[in-house]
Amino acid sequence: MILTSNGEVLTNAHVVSEATSVTVTVVTTGRTYRASVVGVDSRADVAVLQMQSASGLTPIRTASGEVDVGDAVVGVGNAGGRGGTPSAAPGRVTGVDQAVTATDQNGSAPETLTGMIETDAAIEAGDSGGPLYDSSDQVVGMDTAASLGRASDAYAIPIGTATAVARQIESGAAQGSGQGSGQGSGQAAAHGFLGVEVQDGFDGPVVAGVVPGSPAASVGLTTGSTITSLNGRRLASTSDLLSALSAATPGRRVGLTWVDGDGRPHAATVALGTSQS
Repeated sequence: MILTSNGEVLTNAHVVSEATSVTVTVVTTGRTYRASVVGVDSRADVAVLQMQSASGLTPIRTASGEVDVGDAVVGVGNAGGRGGTPSAAPGRVTGVDQAVTATDQNGSAPETLTGMIETDAAIEAGDSGGPLYDSSDQVVGMDTAASLGRASDAYAIPIGTATAVARQIESGAAQGSGQGSGQGSGQAAAHGFLGVEVQDGFDGPVVAGVVPGSPAASVGLTTGSTITSLNGRRLASTSDLLSALSAATPGRRVGLTWVDGDGRPHAATVALGTSQS
């Protein structure tokens, strides 16, 4: 998906993970450009590319709101890697804020993605990185995963999440990852690190473990506590916490509130550490 008129492109990290060179074809003109990888965030499965000597391109139109279950959507991409006219798979949203463990087609390189849009659109291999459109032809997500043998079960990263990660990559809030000579100086984004293992609880993410010496340990967060907010954002699930940390830069001081295992409320300000993708 084109982000800027001069050829910045949004796609999945797994699409370019093993590439030694990258080219981008604009299907409306048929013109092909060499491209470099600006950076990748493997944990969020987002990558940003830059087309060389590109100008006058039309960026995608992104939706400002969130999707709801039952909304009509269309997944567009390069189904089967066949090229040519993009494929289009209509369907409806069947779930929001979903967690999924995705792998390569051979079952390798597992990754857990959270906050995903689930759809029954027949998205398949090759569609990754393509747009998920709403009924107003605005992009609501980025096609990312589908269940093998179950074309009616597919997932997309919400476009707000994907573009937020892209901005972090663009800003340089990352460290070099050595992408290979054909891809330029790709980067892996660094995230705010709290230092807890969590699981979903009735009232929000429940702490199952605390890393010794971590920011969480420094403010007295203990096992059995329920984290209720981070920097003013109410947390209802583990995916809420992961999303908030993904959007926070290392070293940032944030407000944290929690209720311990005995029901006592706590509040503290904590400087986040670094979690490297």
